[in-house]
Amino acid sequence: HKLDRIEQVSSKIFDYVEQHPEKDKELRRFINYYLPTTLKLVNAYCQFEAQPVQGENITAAKDEIRKALDTIGTAFENLLDSLFGDVTL
Repeated sequence: HKLDRIEQVSSKIFDYVEQHPEKDKELRRFINYYLPTTLKLVNAYCQFEAQPVQGENITAAKDEIRKALDTIGTAFENLLDSLFGDVTL
């Protein structure tokens, strides 16, 4: 499920930054843009889903939100991966 994936990766990002506070600058865009945008999209999706009639516009909007959540999930995963970018074995 898209939201489960986003929640899991978000949790891992916050856990990592908690252990590595020097990485907090890399989190600014995540906190200031991606999290509020994700919340806005999820709220909009819930509003559309609650409508008793699912017309063409509502269906199209829900499809776009699902696509955006896929993109956001990938962005979260990329951010998590980048946090480990300077870790050497």
